[in-house]
Amino acid sequence: MSTDNLSSSFTAFSSKFDKESFSPLLAKVSRKEGWDDDYAQLVLDEYVKFFYLASLPTKVHLVPSHDVDEIWHQHILTTKKYQKDCERLVGKFVHHNPSFTLEEREKLPPLFDKMKVAYESHFGAMPENVWQNKPANCQHRCNDDCGGCAD
Repeated sequence: MSTDNLSSSFTAFSSKFDKESFSPLLAKVSRKEGWDDDYAQLVLDEYVKFFYLASLPTKVHLVPSHDVDEIWHQHILTTKKYQKDCERLVGKFVHHNPSFTLEEREKLPPLFDKMKVAYESHFGAMPENVWQNKPANCQHRCNDDCGGCAD
């Protein structure tokens, strides 16, 4: 995909992402995590990018950072909104897969590295304060049909 096509594709996607509807969710996560408003907005922006990558027909397992995952958890807990957002934005349900065992967790860093390459090919360098170059203990598996997460 060319840079212009990518830019217009992401712009169209992000314009459909109703960030204002995330205000109560973002306030809850911010209180829990001790984020200021600017940082909370930055993490939400990164969550939108993460969700955009989930909408692409790639074979990359998407592994969020801890902070992006915190927003994902709260989004999932608003089940009706989450289901509608998945259908409207991605065209399918975006499953959240746990990594409970040591074997599963050992797979996350290389998957995160591959996801980082995909992210950077679309958006440039990841903001290190959000992504911290380490994954949360979960992932969105490409074309998967199940879900969950663990910290």
